[in-house]
Amino acid sequence: MPSFRDTALVGRAVLAGLTACALVACSDDSGPTTNTPGPLAYVRVINAIPDTQSILYKFTDRLENPLDPNGVVFRAASAYQGHAPGQRQFRAFMLNPSASLAIAAGAPLIDQTITLRPDQYYTIVHYGRANRTVAGVASSIADSLLILEDSIPTNATLGNNIGIRVVHVASGVAGVDVFATRRASDALPGTPLIANFGYLRSSGNTYPTRVPADSIAARIRVVAAPTIVISQQAPNGEAGTDQRNPLTGARTPGAALSVFAFPAPTPTTRANAADTLPILRWFVDQRAPNTQPINRN
Repeated sequence: MPSFRDTALVGRAVLAGLTACALVACSDDSGPTTNTPGPLAYVRVINAIPDTQSILYKFTDRLENPLDPNGVVFRAASAYQGHAPGQRQFRAFMLNPSASLAIAAGAPLIDQTITLRPDQYYTIVHYGRANRTVAGVASSIADSLLILEDSIPTNATLGNNIGIRVVHVASGVAGVDVFATRRASDALPGTPLIANFGYLRSSGNTYPTRVPADSIAARIRVVAAPTIVISQQAPNGEAGTDQRNPLTGARTPGAALSVFAFPAPTPTTRANAADTLPILRWFVDQRAPNTQPINRN
């Protein structure tokens, strides 16, 4: 009859054999498992709401990061961020509920289904007024979303030019004449680039205005009051070298830029006492091509 020691040795041998089999079974694995995401849609959001402070924007139908976890302030934009395509539930929340006591704390400002297509770039503009009533009267410019499909031309397509798009989201301002000059201090040309450009219009989401890379200023003249002219110089940028990549701007060929007309602020969002008029603000939609490969090590 085998002793306890013999039985233990047999048990150890069997366990070693099972371990070896398990290792052999795993030997066909070629390495660590990688989760490769499918095609994504790329989304950024612009806050054109003058009567609240920071707003948190996010898709809530699945677990994804907000477009900016710190919130997006008035007249600012988040970066483009990849999101799963399809029908998505998009919501906007005030980060500081005390910024507007007229809005129920925790209630979404926007709760809307948006369809995203794979490999498409989008700019979602939140415009209008978040306060639906002012002094007990319904606002005529309640907040909503303007969804732009950014069909940005490639660096190669633009060549030595830059692509420019103009978007008018200045609530309370009707038609404007749009001009472009080299400097914001230059005299306006006799003929506008776009005449009587209406509220919530885009000059073209394929960036049809293409001009040689150089200094440029956007100018708008309110049609109802031609003496009011708002100007904003585009960032010039800086050419790249063999040591560093370019700083994208109007002087860097292959770049695509958008200039947005924003509404005047309210006391809630006013930067200073002089901040009382609509303004223009430029955004980089596509960087100039790299001149120095990015080291990913």
